[in-house]
Parts: sequence; C-alpha cells; structure tokens
Amino acid sequence: PPAVGLVSAAVAGVAGGLMGGTTLAITGPAAAISLLVCEAVHTHGLSALPFITLCSGGLQVASGVFRVGAVAKLAPTSVIAGFTTGIGVMILSGQVPKALGLPIPAGLGAIEVLQAVAQSLGSVNTAAAALAVGTSAAMLLLPTVHPKMPSALIAVGGATAASRVFGLDVATVGQLPSGWEAFGQGGQPIIMPPVEALPSLLTTASLIFAMTSVETLLSCTALDKMRPTSYKHSPDQELIGQGLANCTAAAFAGMPVTAVIARSSLNAKLQANT
Repeated sequence: PPAVGLVSAAVAGVAGGLMGGTTLAITGPAAAISLLVCEAVHTHGLSALPFITLCSGGLQVASGVFRVGAVAKLAPTSVIAGFTTGIGVMILSGQVPKALGLPIPAGLGAIEVLQAVAQSLGSVNTAAAALAVGTSAAMLLLPTVHPKMPSALIAVGGATAASRVFGLDVATVGQLPSGWEAFGQGGQPIIMPPVEALPSLLTTASLIFAMTSVETLLSCTALDKMRPTSYKHSPDQELIGQGLANCTAAAFAGMPVTAVIARSSLNAKLQANT
C-alpha cells in the first residue's frame, strides 16, 4: 500500500538524519529496493515486511559497530550500476501501461510488457496518456525556467488538480490515511514468520541489507565530492544511522530505506545545511 512508503519516509527520514554520518543525505524508500520488497511481500505477505526491515536494519547497525563501512565501499560500482539499470528498465516498462491506461496482466517481464502494450495501442486511454505527457513535460521544462522551482511538486499537483476539475476517467492511487491514523501500526509487535519461510526471508533481508548499505555509502561519498562540508563523513556512523532508521521503520510496519542520491543531491544543490 502507498501508506507504507509514506510512513517509512516520515519516520525513517528523521532517524537517519539524526543518527547518520552525513549531514546532507536524505533517507527514504528507493525504487531499486522496492522491487525486492514487492517480490518478498508477494511471496510471504505484507505481515513479513517489518521482519525483513528489522533484519536489514540490525545487520546495518552491526556492520557499523564492527567498522565494516570501509569494506562495503569496495563493491564495484559497475555491479551497482548494472543492478540499478536493470531495476530502472523494469520500473519503466511497468509504468508505460499505467501511463497509457492499459490493463496489462501482472507477472510479465519487461519485454513481454512492451509487447502487450504494442498489441493494445488501440485501447489507449487518451486522458491518462495526456496527463502522463503533460507531467513529464512539466518536470523537464520547469527547471529551465528557474533551477529551484519544485517541478515535481508542480507537475504532480497540476495533473491531480486537472483530473479532478475536468473529471478525467483515469485510475487513481485511492484513499490514503491521514493524520495519526497513518501511524496506527506503530508499537505493534513484529510477527515472527514460520520457520519454513525463514531461509527465503533472511536471503531477501541480506540482499536488501547489501544493496541499501552500498547505495548509502556511495551516495554519501558522492555528496562529499559534490559539496564538501565541515562535517567529516563517517561510513560506519552512516551504517549505524541507516540501521536505526530501518529499525524505526520496522516499528511502524514500514519498508526498508536507504540514503537516496537523487533526493540528497537536490538537497545539496539547494544549499541546504542539513
């Protein structure tokens, strides 16, 4: 559910910002991790998500305590680039049918999705396609008007307003919880999964731990080069901070988070101090 990502960003972002080893890094859910999470949830159910998040966070805290932050940074960037590129292709192919308003069966690969889209072009929802094109154009063109203009916020807000004002027949995210209701899962005990599911869950948690840790440390290293600050980056402290952020997200039934370079670099470009 969308609320899981929103709550995770809210609570883990605060914990990561307070306890991390970099002043400008922004912590939150990342697209590259979300597909791994979705696969685990599809297999084991949503109730297993806090357990995965807690395990990933615990491994990060332990890694920081035992000072393996420098070792994690030795992972080849080509491996990370290949992984994130593959994830990007999967995300893009998955968004094309939604942008065109086409009902595509779930479980298809990227190439199969594109083939299904090509076969269904006669059924394109013109309203959905117009919104997608307009939103993309706004995000690309608005920064040329002023570099500090919140193009994503304006594009999404404008498209949402247009769909309501003109009564467009397009799919919507649906009802989201508001206020304290969104944090209603906080304080609930984390359910221990069945023993037979542990090998699969622990493998997923270990993979997410590795990906979030490496992405976090690479992002923080890039931030240091982008905009040096008086605070010396500590990779071990960053792992501890991210681990505590994930443990906090788990306490609110959230998903794994990481320091995200796209948001963090925007933070640096806007001359933020924290």
